[in-house]
Amino acid sequence: MDLARRAVMLNRPTQIAITKFDALFPDARGRRRWADLPVEARRWLENVSEALRVPITLIGTGGEDSMDMIDMRREVMGP
Repeated sequence: MDLARRAVMLNRPTQIAITKFDALFPDARGRRRWADLPVEARRWLENVSEALRVPITLIGTGGEDSMDMIDMRREVMGP
């Protein structure tokens, strides 16, 4: 987490993308909606976002299809 905090401090991102999320949470593989993620995975994402004070808006959930991603940009950043 220290490395992530340092990256946020140096780069000042407005949002974060997480890739390979299915490697950390195999039950998240291929999910495309926030509500379909396991509760533990959603809690982890919320904790990381809160700790870094930057919203996580793109979550790559693996799978064979490049569309296996949860896109939260509209919900978090607005239209």
